[in-house]
Amino acid sequence: MIYLSPHFATCYTEIKQKVKKLKITARSSLIISSDCILEDVEVDGHDEIIEDGSICLKVDDQAYKEIVPLKGD
Repeated sequence: MIYLSPHFATCYTEIKQKVKKLKITARSSLIISSDCILEDVEVDGHDEIIEDGSICLKVDDQAYKEIVPLKGD
């Protein structure tokens, strides 16, 4: 399952511009609620790209954990 919020893209043309390469397994889910570009992304599990510019990962029934900051200097 892939969920794209309007903050990410509002039409197919915008999606094509922002998703360069994406691979997601059948048992996975990806939620994007931030404006970002996916250059080379593989999803195997549940990943969530959230508004503050970080990626969260959920493993089994554990709490979400920030693993990769997307914004930086």
